[in-house]
Amino acid sequence: MLLERKNKVFLICKLSVLFSFSEVFCLDFSYNGALTQTYLQTTGNQSDKDSTTFPNTDEGSWKFTEMLLGGSFEINEKLRIGAQAISRVYGNYGNYDLSLDWGYADYRHNEYIGLRLGKVKYALGIYNESRDVDSARTSILLSQGIYDEGNRSFVTATNGASIYGSFEKDKFGVLDYQFTLGNIDIPKDFVMNEFLGINGLWDSGRFEGKWLAGMHLEYSAPWGSKLDGLKLGFSHSEFRADAGITTDAPIPNVPANYDFTYDISTTIFSVEYTQYKYTLGGEFMFRQLGPDVPDNVISNYQAVNITAWDILLDELTRDQRAYYLFGAYQVTEKYSAQLMWSSIDHRNRSESDSDIYTLSHRYDWTENIVTKAEYHHMYDEDGQWGLFLARIGYTF
Repeated sequence: MLLERKNKVFLICKLSVLFSFSEVFCLDFSYNGALTQTYLQTTGNQSDKDSTTFPNTDEGSWKFTEMLLGGSFEINEKLRIGAQAISRVYGNYGNYDLSLDWGYADYRHNEYIGLRLGKVKYALGIYNESRDVDSARTSILLSQGIYDEGNRSFVTATNGASIYGSFEKDKFGVLDYQFTLGNIDIPKDFVMNEFLGINGLWDSGRFEGKWLAGMHLEYSAPWGSKLDGLKLGFSHSEFRADAGITTDAPIPNVPANYDFTYDISTTIFSVEYTQYKYTLGGEFMFRQLGPDVPDNVISNYQAVNITAWDILLDELTRDQRAYYLFGAYQVTEKYSAQLMWSSIDHRNRSESDSDIYTLSHRYDWTENIVTKAEYHHMYDEDGQWGLFLARIGYTF
């Protein structure tokens, strides 16, 4: 389920002497890291509503950087402890602050069941767990309708626990599963906080993760069969947050401070097929978002006819679809290319619907250094525009 990286491994040993007996205790320690720097520039007339997903970069920008460093100890055959730190910036999100990306204790009782405790990575679609491994794919960006870079810190890991395992039969293939329960640390620059501050009406807004429950099933066809290389996935998560709005400029008959809850329900169906030098795949996501705002707050805001309130409810309440198809081909040992079509559909509740065509190129200079170039051409209700990205990445 989780893509394995190439790690550096050391043996850390301690020599102890007790009652003239010597004993050597050893721990397997592995570490890995990555540094990627990306240049972005838009072409054409990008609308402001797209800036939460794709930063406005008509003059060019280098504000897309990620630095990752992780490591793990294998205590014994069943127990491993690992963590990863991250420092990143993506347009208006992140400020090169160092934070814990994930970190947990992993106890694998057998192939059928294991338990992770801590800040655990959780599966959302078939690429969320490996999204920070740039060397694992041809493209720079995954489909932004599902794997929005502005929401990365929100969907990477959960403070809690996950139960996982595999059921493998030579004749039927492999079924992986994962169940996750916990809550989420929501950063101050989370995109929903921008919506709460729309038009400058609210001076502050907050989202605090209350709980998240998720499940992921992933099936791989039997090795050597006619369907060898086929992977199917199903993900579902339920998330609830406590939210609040505060304004320093009181409005007659309108509460200056109030709290409400916010629910996000997400379901994703995934498919990937790898054969010879090509990979084909696609995913479909259905998402429902909705606030539970007190009736007296809604009626008071509507009574004074505040247009921004209707805009806020429209942004926060959505019935959203997102889907994409892609095909990648390994042209040579070092060069690969990918073409992807993706679509975002807010079911007439938002004006940010779009169709995006993406062409990606990747060239591996060495085992550790990879360069990529990518162009996104967007069609939305305001017309069309493009985004060019160029990246260099180093992994160890």
